[in-house]
Amino acid sequence: MLKNGRDVLFHGFITVVVVLLLSATCIAASQLENLYVVTDRAALRTAPSGQAKVVAERTRGDRLTRVRSMGAWVLVRQHDGPDAWTYQGNLATEPPAPLIADIFAPPQHSFILAEAAETDRSTRSTAGVNPVGLRGLSEALDMPLSPDMLEEFLRDGGIGEFAQVQGHGFGAMAVIPRHNYASTAFPAAPQTALDVENERTFGLNMAARLMQDVGKPAFGMQLKRYVNLVCLAVGRYAPGQPYAFRAVVLDAPQPLCLGLPGGIIVLTTGLMNILDNEAQLALVLARQMAHVSLGHEWARTRKAGFFRDGGTMDQAGVNSPLFRMALDAAMNRVLHSPGIVVEEQDNDAAALFMAYRAGYDPQQLTAVLRRLDGAAEPHQIALTKRQAAIEMQLFRLPLHEGMALATQRFQASR
Repeated sequence: MLKNGRDVLFHGFITVVVVLLLSATCIAASQLENLYVVTDRAALRTAPSGQAKVVAERTRGDRLTRVRSMGAWVLVRQHDGPDAWTYQGNLATEPPAPLIADIFAPPQHSFILAEAAETDRSTRSTAGVNPVGLRGLSEALDMPLSPDMLEEFLRDGGIGEFAQVQGHGFGAMAVIPRHNYASTAFPAAPQTALDVENERTFGLNMAARLMQDVGKPAFGMQLKRYVNLVCLAVGRYAPGQPYAFRAVVLDAPQPLCLGLPGGIIVLTTGLMNILDNEAQLALVLARQMAHVSLGHEWARTRKAGFFRDGGTMDQAGVNSPLFRMALDAAMNRVLHSPGIVVEEQDNDAAALFMAYRAGYDPQQLTAVLRRLDGAAEPHQIALTKRQAAIEMQLFRLPLHEGMALATQRFQASR
């Protein structure tokens, strides 16, 4: 009798152990999820460090399986190679959108510009944009950039994958955020080649107008290169339509950063003077790149009479009264109209995730908003509401050691 009781207890114990082992196996299996490479190339390393040996490289769209995470690093399983570590910014839970432009190659453009005309909102010269201004704009748009240049820039700054972190005590484990950036107010950005060309031509006209009304391009290729590399570091993660973003710095005291249709980001030296570090610059740029890639301004512009009437973006078309009306309306919106609440919230949320993926400290966004509010930035909505929404978004991010500020490099470059 006792023996039988012991047998029952023993078999019961074995059953419990087997059930627990099976449960643990199921839990471990459920933690394996498919991830996709969203950068142009992702280095897979032997250890969670930018200094570790690279055992493989994966390209945009490749599928991997997450095994586990450690801070900003993810251990992934390859279908044709060993498990290896890669930086979380290289990955997302959904496949990336197809690229319609090489983000590193100079974007195609032609200077089909409207002749300057007097309006009740402008005192610009009827001579149009001077050749020096156009050369400055062209230098920024034609600037050669490459994946190797970006990697060197990130490595030198200790950004993202190359952050200098002591040990692996990151605290919160990295989770690849799943976030829907789709604008609730406007449709997605256009996909056709003709739409992209028209959008960029319109953005070039806006940039040319800003060079007349705000200031000429700032002098110095070092500054232009620096800003464009920061732009590229976060622009790789822009939501919506992928763009070949390029930044133009204007020499002007007012603090402005404007995202123009087609992926042209215009900022001023006055803006850089009120910022403290590279992370803040990255967040300001990211907000405007999100504004462009979500198609906010371009969606409104396409409703103008010029486009409704089938206007074409040739020299005759851009010198027509309807085109000038559309251009004047767009300039008035970006310079003087308050931001639409839902758009500003979209831009803030996207900027946080873009900066986080790149390796910049997203917590700097609240400081940026306070600085811009103090400078009477024209796009401010209720600051307290925006800060509350930002705090909620930050709560969702698994912040860790190594989130970069790059203060010294920023101060040396501006």
